[in-house]
Amino acid sequence: MKIIQITYTLCSGGAERFVVNLSNELVERGHEVVVCMLRDEKIERYNFNRPLLSPKVIFHSMNFGKGMSLSMMRQTVKFVKNENPDIVHCHLNTLPFIFPLIFRKKIKIVHTIHSLADKDCKGKLQYYLNKKVYSSRRVNAVAISDICKESYVKFYGNNSVRLIFNGSPNAETTDSLSDVENDISRMGRGKVFIHISKYYPLKNQRMLIEAFNKLNEEDVDFSLVVVGNHFDEPDQGLFLKEMACEKIHFVGMKLNVGDYLACADAFCLTSDYEGLPISLLEALSAGVTPICTPVGGIPDVVTDGVTGYLSAGMTVDDYCDAVKRFIASPIDRELLKKYFLDNYSMTKCARQYEQLYNEIVDK
Repeated sequence: MKIIQITYTLCSGGAERFVVNLSNELVERGHEVVVCMLRDEKIERYNFNRPLLSPKVIFHSMNFGKGMSLSMMRQTVKFVKNENPDIVHCHLNTLPFIFPLIFRKKIKIVHTIHSLADKDCKGKLQYYLNKKVYSSRRVNAVAISDICKESYVKFYGNNSVRLIFNGSPNAETTDSLSDVENDISRMGRGKVFIHISKYYPLKNQRMLIEAFNKLNEEDVDFSLVVVGNHFDEPDQGLFLKEMACEKIHFVGMKLNVGDYLACADAFCLTSDYEGLPISLLEALSAGVTPICTPVGGIPDVVTDGVTGYLSAGMTVDDYCDAVKRFIASPIDRELLKKYFLDNYSMTKCARQYEQLYNEIVDK
């Protein structure tokens, strides 16, 4: 089967990492996979996850700038027609770029909504267009968690959506592991906590920093390692770096996230909302206990006190309490690894997408 995966970029986001992981798994399962990136490949930040793409996966960039135009639509449609795939799989808000193809019955289209439906849809016009093509099943919508599915049904007023939980490969260590271990050992005593994300207001990283500052004031021993970029930029996350206590360490963007997870005791996420974060699944694959806010698809994955810890609410005190409960009662790493393999492996996820592809190709 020939499959085109369409994404805006291959930047450091979770949805972009998912596109890479799914493409790699599908090509290993014998499919021909093309990743079509819409944005300009010459812009470095758009290519963060590209080195992780299997050499067996064909990569193509449309080299578009920002925004959306009829010219961009025509070029994307022409590319897809020339490739003549069995499946076109769109991610995030890329569906408008292939809109004319939706009405060609020969073209089979899947659209994974990586967030809550109302957050994913941009504007009234797209809402009405989406609602029409989803209800007609010309586009096969996929939700990545129970709450994302519920938001789709409520927002679009129909249940024509497939639930396929996100998956992830196991987080792997690299030859840099010993260097990372040495770096983290020099950071201090106590449990090692890790946060993996670029600066992004919806990740509510201010609360994360305030919570660990408060724990520091209470003389709790810990090291918090923040892996991600934009924390050195004045108009973005620099203010968080400047307000952070000495036990909080910003290490920048890293490709070898598996090395950092191998050294961590707990994974921290304080988001205002989420779909089903890939970073959470990577942490589980490494046996790292998640400590998260109870938003989006996170409660679908994390059962408080069993497969991680959820804060009771969205305040600094709520999150500090969850951290303290983890310190008092850590969860066995091997239990978390087994839970991940049983439920959220990329192999299991890819098989479900493969089943969906086969169903709609055979129609």
